[in-house]
Amino acid sequence: MTAVGELLDLVGLSTEQVDATQETGFALRVPRPYIARMRRGDPDDPLLRQVLPTVQESQSVAGYGMDPLRESAAVVGSGLLHKKAPAGEREGPALRTNKPQPATARRVPLGT
Repeated sequence: MTAVGELLDLVGLSTEQVDATQETGFALRVPRPYIARMRRGDPDDPLLRQVLPTVQESQSVAGYGMDPLRESAAVVGSGLLHKKAPAGEREGPALRTNKPQPATARRVPLGT
């Protein structure tokens, strides 16, 4: 199921009862077995709220952005992120070398 109107029909709701929209920039894909678990006629059904795109979700809010983790610069292919820092920009002693770091063992006395 990929249309908001069809989803609302299947759960017995109208567009007047919810602030749903099809224009979110995300595809709507809801399996029918999932829809069958929703409560008919309940606009506050938690399963419906998980998948129903609302007008409020597409509104801009100060302090929030589309890329909060700033990953768009790391996209190197379709669906592929390359977030590893160049060798000179890495921090920490374990990242400065390719040599394995020695494990530190600590002796712990057994119960007395």
